[in-house]
Amino acid sequence: MFEDYACIFTRRGADYDSAMRRFPEARREEFAAILRLAAPRAGETLIDLPAGGGYLQDYLDSDAIHLIAIEPAAAFHALCRTRVRESHLAPLTALPLRDQHADLALSLAGLHHESERLRIFREVFRVLRPGGRFAIAEVAVNSAPARFLNEFVNQLSAPGRKRRPRADINLV
Repeated sequence: MFEDYACIFTRRGADYDSAMRRFPEARREEFAAILRLAAPRAGETLIDLPAGGGYLQDYLDSDAIHLIAIEPAAAFHALCRTRVRESHLAPLTALPLRDQHADLALSLAGLHHESERLRIFREVFRVLRPGGRFAIAEVAVNSAPARFLNEFVNQLSAPGRKRRPRADINLV
């Protein structure tokens, strides 16, 4: 059975956030890469989906860009509300925004957890203004990075698991 993003991160959100707080620079290059691709401009409204814990906020000029976090997992949405001025707990297939509301949407490594991507894309394009942009940075299905994230990282961040690295894992 396919487990979607909301199910996965309702269970793993607290562990994920703990790792992000312990190692705040771990994903810096990922965020920098998608922001180079998206190229947000001053005055634009940017939708981050799924927003995770609202971590993108740390990489934006909050006075210049209006960030809207859309997060389907309640655990992550609670974190978004502490970091992002506007956040919504909502499925990615039913964005709680009016038509043509935003200039830019971005998604960083979350869509591979979703089975209804076409519905998500339709929703994103509904809320984008004419000429709006949608930047996606994603892992390929069944690729080495996908297996690393969905198998290895998942296994090590399972609820109740001790957080001590195994002897045969080399952490850099």
